[in-house]
Amino acid sequence: MTRTGKSNTVKTTVAAVQMAGLRASVRIGQIIFDMNGEYANANGQDDGSSIAEVFSDNTVRYRGLLTKGFFDIRYNFYNAVEEGLAILQHGLAEMGVIAHPSRSRRERAGAVFSQPAV
Repeated sequence: MTRTGKSNTVKTTVAAVQMAGLRASVRIGQIIFDMNGEYANANGQDDGSSIAEVFSDNTVRYRGLLTKGFFDIRYNFYNAVEEGLAILQHGLAEMGVIAHPSRSRRERAGAVFSQPAV
């Protein structure tokens, strides 16, 4: 389904919530899972209206690749061996390669964030 306004609806909603918070002097956090980069990155249709551009002073972007302007969300398996093992086990279990690991270990696995790429 294309050209039906889904991205614009999300951007408009995010902007409305942000502006309402600014008017009321209330800090509001919004988490947007942007799997295709529609909201975090400018494209030819945006004309400077990507969320990251409009709210650049209040936007933090994460990515699983080393990218300028983004925090690296990849996992450092050397610094967090047990959590890394849990992530690998979970992925292999989801693919049906191994039996599903305990949920408690998987739930303990969290992301380790570094500084944004420059």
